[in-house]
Amino acid sequence: MRYALLVAGAVLLSACARSAPDLPPDYGSVSSQAKLSADQFTAEDLRLTCKGISAERETITAEAGRLTGVIKGNRQHNQVAGYLGGLFLFPLIAAKENPDEKRRLDAIQGRWDTLIALQRFKTCST
Repeated sequence: MRYALLVAGAVLLSACARSAPDLPPDYGSVSSQAKLSADQFTAEDLRLTCKGISAERETITAEAGRLTGVIKGNRQHNQVAGYLGGLFLFPLIAAKENPDEKRRLDAIQGRWDTLIALQRFKTCST
């Protein structure tokens, strides 16, 4: 029984959360030694205007909100599957882990970090 509860807890936690993405380089702090340069960005990124950067940030923020909503929408289902899994073990296979949404959220976070750095490089106002 104890093993089943541990498995249920692990599945429940993995179904509702995603691991934190790696932190981007520190370009903003006072003690940072890192400097932004054009070779850190793609040619396509360098062609973006400040207005284009802001527009893309708004677009990916909306997409991230939608994906987070999908994951949160499955939370109750996964909790029930976890509780029943603790009792019967079979409902654990019913948990919805949302791997595609979590991968896309990680990609969005990386793009968000790039856009923030690009904004700093181009000295755009926020």
